Amino acid sequence: MARRRQRDRLYYREGRGWYGDFRDFADVGGKREAMIAAGRQNPTEDRDEASGLVTQRLEALKDRRERGAGAENPTLRDYARRHLKLKRASRGCAESTITRDAYALERFLGYFSDGVTLKDITVERLGDWQAWRAAEPGRHGKGRTANQSILNELNALGNLFRRAVAEKKAQFNPVHLMVDRPSQITGEATWLEIGEGARVIREALKLDGEPGGKRLLRCMGPIVATFLLTGGRKTEVFGLELRDIDFDNERVHFRPNMWRSLKRARHKRAVPLWPQLGGIIKPYLAGLGRDSGLLFPAPTHGGMLDDVRWQLDKILEKAKITKPVSLHTFRHTFAAMRLQTTDNGQAVSPYTVMRELGHSSIGLIEKTYGHYSNVRHRAPVVEYHEAEVVDLNSRKRA
Repeated sequence: MARRRQRDRLYYREGRGWYGDFRDFADVGGKREAMIAAGRQNPTEDRDEASGLVTQRLEALKDRRERGAGAENPTLRDYARRHLKLKRASRGCAESTITRDAYALERFLGYFSDGVTLKDITVERLGDWQAWRAAEPGRHGKGRTANQSILNELNALGNLFRRAVAEKKAQFNPVHLMVDRPSQITGEATWLEIGEGARVIREALKLDGEPGGKRLLRCMGPIVATFLLTGGRKTEVFGLELRDIDFDNERVHFRPNMWRSLKRARHKRAVPLWPQLGGIIKPYLAGLGRDSGLLFPAPTHGGMLDDVRWQLDKILEKAKITKPVSLHTFRHTFAAMRLQTTDNGQAVSPYTVMRELGHSSIGLIEKTYGHYSNVRHRAPVVEYHEAEVVDLNSRKRA
């Protein structure tokens, strides 16, 4: 590959064609880009044609920079950049939520043209987008995109337009005017039965012992067990530090640290370190060879984990779990299990479960899990055993 001087905007890559360097416009999306003429798939081999394409691209980037997010009618890309920056600066939104919204907005940018403005996004065009999105394959190419995923993405765009309307960059919020927008999923939460939870933990531990594979984290067993036996939220569990596992007082502490904050003051809490979780965590900690830092660090960069969906899908497949399950399902499962335990020989109070989940009132507990107050079969601890088959959904003991 031929070397080029830093001042050259246009350069040639041997065997590939002509490229343009627009990294000085990175603030508006500029980068190293192949010069591909309309209707073609590969970079042009003609220098004169490449020069014309560079000029066109440069003018577009200059125009975008001049208009920017502060323009009267900014592009979706420019305003999304401002919107996410302000959300991050407010410190009232979890980083995982900002990342999720960024992915959602990229899906809209992938459907609309790169230069689409806020005024170009109408209710009609959003209806076309929704029909297109509903026909797209689901996770890992299975089935179709779930209605909840479509709703989450529309909510992210609606949140952007809410800011745009407040800043007078848009006259209305097209998401709120949609008639056929997917409905919010309501009703009882989905959870695992006791035997299903035991199988999931078993297969997660087995996955950690499998040889090879760059996607193996070697800690999915402890991760899954922590979710199922604490009821922690995704960022709460992924942000746990070694010091948060308190064997002396038999507690797991959810508290703010350098890796992540907690959205609400009530989310700072301590939950019991159940014997089953202690038995899984203790050998895991012994193998870490350190006494500080994250409990479950990302293997690539050492920071917080963000996505374990590939590993979770593999575990669920081997555990023969066919119902839709996410990490949040484990939180619901813990709540259902905890309401079946005893506290000093008496049925555990919904208030205790509310505090351990970090809720502000027992209303959600009573609405979603209230029928468990009448369950007669109770245990002193939360634990999952395959031999103990109790159907949490029907409350019938097998």
